[in-house]
Amino acid sequence: IRSEDAMKIYDFFEAVIKESLEDLSAFNVNLKRREERIVMSMSVECKTDLREIAGRYGAYAEQDFDGSWLLSLILGGGSGK
Repeated sequence: IRSEDAMKIYDFFEAVIKESLEDLSAFNVNLKRREERIVMSMSVECKTDLREIAGRYGAYAEQDFDGSWLLSLILGGGSGK
């Protein structure tokens, strides 16, 4: 994983947690490598609207039928340090 991608992943994770901390009840994070891309998926159970924070990072955000948020961040990936 490239160091730039690792920093973006951490920054996005931190921003989501900080934004939702007051009413956060659960979260799950998944990282996958798909060819040259890194896909970060988060499921976040909170009442906070996370669309703005997702948009700031170029991530996809969708609220599930039960109110939890599904977030996806796709990065260029590739090899490197």
